[in-house]
Amino acid sequence: MTPHEHHIQEHPVLSFERYGVAFHFVDRTPGPPDRIRSSPEFSSFERDLVSYAYREEPPFGTRILPVPDAIRHVEIQYPAELSYVSEGLEIRLVCADADPARGRRRAVDVHASRTDFRSGLSVFHLVLSPGAATDAARLNEYDLVKLIKLWEGGEGVGVDSSLRIDRRVTFLSKDGDLLTIEDMAGRTLGLRDAHTRQPRLGTVQVITGDAAAPPGSVDWNTVWHVIRAFKSSSPGDASPDDLHTNAVKGVAGVMQGLLDFDRVGPSELSDVFGSVHVADGLLIAIHKGTLVSIAASDRAFDAAPFVGISPYLLAPAAVLAHNEECLRKASDASDEAASTTLRVLDGARRTMHQGLDRDPLPNIFHYPTERMIYTVGEESRGLRDQQLALRGKLSEIRSELQAITERRRRTAEDVMGGLLLILSGITLKDMLPLSIVLPVFSLGAMAYVYWRLRT
Repeated sequence: MTPHEHHIQEHPVLSFERYGVAFHFVDRTPGPPDRIRSSPEFSSFERDLVSYAYREEPPFGTRILPVPDAIRHVEIQYPAELSYVSEGLEIRLVCADADPARGRRRAVDVHASRTDFRSGLSVFHLVLSPGAATDAARLNEYDLVKLIKLWEGGEGVGVDSSLRIDRRVTFLSKDGDLLTIEDMAGRTLGLRDAHTRQPRLGTVQVITGDAAAPPGSVDWNTVWHVIRAFKSSSPGDASPDDLHTNAVKGVAGVMQGLLDFDRVGPSELSDVFGSVHVADGLLIAIHKGTLVSIAASDRAFDAAPFVGISPYLLAPAAVLAHNEECLRKASDASDEAASTTLRVLDGARRTMHQGLDRDPLPNIFHYPTERMIYTVGEESRGLRDQQLALRGKLSEIRSELQAITERRRRTAEDVMGGLLLILSGITLKDMLPLSIVLPVFSLGAMAYVYWRLRT
């Protein structure tokens, strides 16, 4: 161990046997315009979700994708130790209940689906859910955070770091193949581009249950009480014991996708839960690229076992991912607008108009929870600010296009004026002496040039 390296042992206190973890992938490849359709597993949910104005012409459709038999059931392979960086220190996190050679293994089922939009963009979903109601399928708070890291990165474990977690947390297929999340996306979703196979965003849903907690285990009624106290900036009103303090820290870690959540202090917890939607037995939060829902029960989750997660979470997550991609396309087009070529500028203007005005979906949802997810997602992910900045850039491009067009029009008028002057001179030279024609036309040309320069 180096002087700047520390070993920390995991001490999980949460245990989840009902959950869904969705990885979202965005594909820019335009598809046929008639492909918007929903599978029976989604159609009734989506019709119920959208506002009345969108029922007849739904702006998107989600359908189930077949999962190859070899990876329909996989084991998540967590390493016995995982390194990350916290406050400038490299931490070696020792996995709980891990075999030194095999690591920690969790059995999960794999579900796949895709949401197609009228813009031509598609958002793909790869969902992990419990393989069976056994101890081998249970996840703790550290397990969830490590999965979140596969799309969220941070703490020195992203795809651009030397501690890449996507090479450490892997998936074992029925055939014995050890797969990365990128491999899983290629096999289940048919995504071929390496960049597209990197998950962009994710959704985590956890069902805690509403039964009384056994002695010595976490009581979720106490957890909700403590979280509400932190949300109101009155943590002293809760006075939790160590078990429930650590449970609340674990919830904060899942929300923020942080491995060092055990270091979070009371003031930080107040900040973490300050903007979170918390009700009796329900928490919904968006932090960066992660949507988290923790609830005592969820009817939609129970009604959609082939989806692996509630469609009421999948739909707003897909719309937010779609709108973000529309802005990315507009941003890419604005970068190309550094050229002064009329064709390039006009192409950038068209693409930016499409990405800012035509393709993004407004808040199309009917129910307050989904509308809240859309609104909070736009705000917390900076989509509104990015849209405002891009609209300013689009205005500059339009002004530049207008200036170029005006310069070209003036040049055309000058050429036409010169040609008319030449034709007039040719006509008059047969009627008047050249000694008169040349001075007259020279003065006329000078007067025209002076007028054009002044206007």
